[in-house]
Amino acid sequence: MSENSPPRLVSFDICDDIRPEQSGKLTLVGYYGRAIRVGSLPATLSKLCFLAQFEPLAEGLSVDIRVMSPSGAVLLNAEKLRVVIPDQSHLVPKEFRHTLLLLQIVPMPINEEGVYRADFAFSDSSTITTSFYVAADPSLVKNTESNSKPELKS
Repeated sequence: MSENSPPRLVSFDICDDIRPEQSGKLTLVGYYGRAIRVGSLPATLSKLCFLAQFEPLAEGLSVDIRVMSPSGAVLLNAEKLRVVIPDQSHLVPKEFRHTLLLLQIVPMPINEEGVYRADFAFSDSSTITTSFYVAADPSLVKNTESNSKPELKS
């Protein structure tokens, strides 16, 4: 990203947990991609994590992040977060650098099926909006009848 160009979102991923490793890598646990399936609604996930990868962001930016349900309910509203840019200049060529923003909602209430929205409003007046989908999938609900003890026939 040049100094005057707006931020560009490269990827937006959702998972149950993001664990930073000592090696500097991230481990994504329970990866959803951009579609979440739950057994039934309403549901509450103990934690939901978001990984937003941007082309390198300019030094000194801050960002307001808002996650909203299909009906507009605000699930996360984080304001004036300072973007920390690690110095990669001596390690990684410019075209391979990126900036990661990691978010988590604890607990994550999911009350509606449909398109959820994530807005990133940067202090340079640019805004990026992305979305993800939540679907109720009854096949994920364990059938209590099939879990009952088998009958013994004589």
